[in-house]
Amino acid sequence: MDRTEINYAYEFNFYESFELIKLLEDSIKSIWSQIPLKEREVREYEIEMNSLRDYLFFRLYFSQYCIVRG
Repeated sequence: MDRTEINYAYEFNFYESFELIKLLEDSIKSIWSQIPLKEREVREYEIEMNSLRDYLFFRLYFSQYCIVRG
């Protein structure tokens, strides 16, 4: 390889690395921008699971109460 090809290869690798870094930064920004949405989804899921847990607990409690009371 002559000198211009080597310089071109170095430049190409530099720009390829630069583009990969930009892509990584965009991916990180995208992930960080979704975190509040994910937190809200998790809270809604926790509320739903808590209400389901309470519902199942009282349903089982009531069914046991009915069995005991006859």
